[in-house]
Amino acid sequence: MAELKQTKGYASFRGILGGLDRTVGDIAEGKSNKNYSNTDKIKKLKFSIKTSDDNVHFVDVTQFKTGKSMDKAYISKRDADTGKYETQAISWSDRNKELQDGWNLIGISLKSSDDENTKNMVAFDAIDYILENFKDGDSVFLNADITHSDYNENRYVNYGVKKMFASKSDIEFEAEDFEEQADFEETIIFNTCYPDENGLQVLAYAVDYSKSPIEIEFVVKNEDKEVMEYVESNLSNGDLVTVAGLINNRIVYEWTEIPQETEDDGFKTIGRKTKTEGNKSKPKREKNIISEDKSIQIIGLDPDSIKSGLYSEEDFMESTDTLPFW
Repeated sequence: MAELKQTKGYASFRGILGGLDRTVGDIAEGKSNKNYSNTDKIKKLKFSIKTSDDNVHFVDVTQFKTGKSMDKAYISKRDADTGKYETQAISWSDRNKELQDGWNLIGISLKSSDDENTKNMVAFDAIDYILENFKDGDSVFLNADITHSDYNENRYVNYGVKKMFASKSDIEFEAEDFEEQADFEETIIFNTCYPDENGLQVLAYAVDYSKSPIEIEFVVKNEDKEVMEYVESNLSNGDLVTVAGLINNRIVYEWTEIPQETEDDGFKTIGRKTKTEGNKSKPKREKNIISEDKSIQIIGLDPDSIKSGLYSEEDFMESTDTLPFW
């Protein structure tokens, strides 16, 4: 029997920030805000990054406060000869002190438009830095760790910020040379696949830090026929494989006019109408969703990463007791 090992995934976004200004204002006024928490158990900030006109993603920075979460911070240094990293623990209170040459604080890397150099911070301090140095409408590059969770039979994909740098130029979605970046790379444990009208649905597992498997789902769309055929022909239950692709959270809306019944309210206007009277005669509109795509889309995979038959049904059943692999 094989021991389940944590799988990892990474996301890269290039886009425009949102959801920060309201949070900053609410904090200043002492109001609650669903995207910000600071309790005795957790400090968390959530905000959005828009990567195209119809694609918006939500990311977060989280600092747990319970247990020994805030007893120590960690620093690392790369050995020039071996290329390996040495890691050391330091006191939490020393986390922002100047470090010796070559040593860097392990945490989140940030650089606003006002910074000359990148700053490394633990999540606790990174939240304050983001709120003070970034705002809605800023163009940024952002890297995140991907984690998965499920609750009440619903599956969630979480993007935890690891790097965020201000772009040197504003991102313009309408520019001729604009190319969207909402990418991912993730190592998964393949379960099964089946065709549908969109292409190929892929069921797999991620393994979290506690070595618990979580069921995840991907799609290979019809335009990536080569990938579809490879997955169907070469992957089997229990295979480990690294896949890459696009993160879709797309909603396209359409405004439609609502038919209005004309009623004579008895008021006649000679001359110009007030704004209120003018609005009465304007057609009413409603916003409707005409298309929606919330998928993690595989467009490529690394055949050299495949470890065939690494896991079996027994490995998963023993780890979860109630969660079958097939």
